Amino acid sequence: MLLTQKKREEARVFVKIANKAVKRPLFYIGDIEHENQNENNTEEICYAFLDELKILRCERIGLYINTRFPYCGRALNLCDIIWMPHWGDNDGEIPPDNRAPEYYCDL
Repeated sequence: MLLTQKKREEARVFVKIANKAVKRPLFYIGDIEHENQNENNTEEICYAFLDELKILRCERIGLYINTRFPYCGRALNLCDIIWMPHWGDNDGEIPPDNRAPEYYCDL
């Protein structure tokens, strides 16, 4: 429960800062990372953050997520956008297709 409250507060701070821009953001993407995040709490973390964005009337919300993607569960139903990294070797070259995300994503 405490973790859920923290993520909701984090979402409120995120939106408050993002909405200080001259123009309202076109979308809101949560980069959910928690030092103890695992398959048992990722869904709770993501759901609390994204649900709070919905409560705050943010439009076009999503997640930037990597290997924890399968753990998101019902939180993915709140997403308009899924963004997964396509990592390479950090050598300036475009990563090969075999390094593409294994799951569907928008970005």
